[in-house]
Amino acid sequence: MRATILSVMVTTVAFGATGCSKESAPEEGRRTVQPEPRKPAGLESFASLCVGGPAFDGLPRRADGETKKVVTFQKWADDAKPAFARVTPQALASYEPKAASDVGLVACVERKKLDRSRRCSFGQGHYVDYFDMQDHVRIIDPRTGKAVREHDGKTEHRSACPMSYRFTGKSHFDGAPIENRVLSLVLEEQGADAPLPKMPAKYEMYQVCGGVPYPQLPAYDPKSDDYQAIAYSARGPESYSTSVGRLEDEGEDIRLVACVERKADDTKTSSCAFRGGHELEMRNGDVTIEIREARTAEVLATKTFRAEKRRSCPTIHDFAKGHVMLNDVERGYRAFVESFTGPEPTKGTKKRADAARRSAPRSASL
Repeated sequence: MRATILSVMVTTVAFGATGCSKESAPEEGRRTVQPEPRKPAGLESFASLCVGGPAFDGLPRRADGETKKVVTFQKWADDAKPAFARVTPQALASYEPKAASDVGLVACVERKKLDRSRRCSFGQGHYVDYFDMQDHVRIIDPRTGKAVREHDGKTEHRSACPMSYRFTGKSHFDGAPIENRVLSLVLEEQGADAPLPKMPAKYEMYQVCGGVPYPQLPAYDPKSDDYQAIAYSARGPESYSTSVGRLEDEGEDIRLVACVERKADDTKTSSCAFRGGHELEMRNGDVTIEIREARTAEVLATKTFRAEKRRSCPTIHDFAKGHVMLNDVERGYRAFVESFTGPEPTKGTKKRADAARRSAPRSASL
């Protein structure tokens, strides 16, 4: 319910023998009735801020450093009747308000479909189309109605098909994950003691290549002399020589992600025969590597290398991954990666670093 804002002016007018006169109105007789501060009726009321509605100036002020509760609304631009609906992102579960008076921030997420990434079928005619998305995210201060943080960008869907999906009809569409982007903006408005979600698993890092940040990770430090762990995600024909990073690094170790796109030339340079009549074609090609910071998903650098160093046939090959393999990438590829990560430490150095990490205090987690 919107409060009605009234401004009432009462003026006392003195009458004399000569009639009414503006100059005869005494100043002390003039008073103004101020409107009552606007308060939300419930959590759903905050959706009005996503469409430019008036602020809720009746909410309590938040102290500096105080953890602010967040209510989130999302709108799909491709719906028949687009409207902001309340959602509860898992990454923001610890910021979920219990009452309207608890709310310190409002997140407004607008999503529009771009290219379809994949279709996932679930039998009996049920399927889900996953799309890359154009996302516009605003974090609004409900007391002023003004956006304090904003993001406008593309998020790519890189996930595999899920094992299950909850359907309300035969077909659905869904988008690339957005909740980590919302979390990253929310954290910029929180104090140092704000709770963080649990550290991600290393296998999740491929989503950074699609523009998904992991704000619970420490920042990459380009001035550090220490090795900074990197995760690896690749698309395109198989190539053993493009893999980077160490198997022993865990999700919480990661600072960088190498996003690799491999493209083969049209002509094969050699072939490898396998049992069952399978043939593996060896080809030259281009390898484009994009270095991103895991914490922000920001692109730090991009470079393309040639893969044309002849290699011997592999002893085994998974033909479910294709019948083409790239030759080895040029030597400068490794040097490019090390210009960001630094040289990999020896085993003794790694053990000391792991011991220091385990003894260090951890951030609060869910």
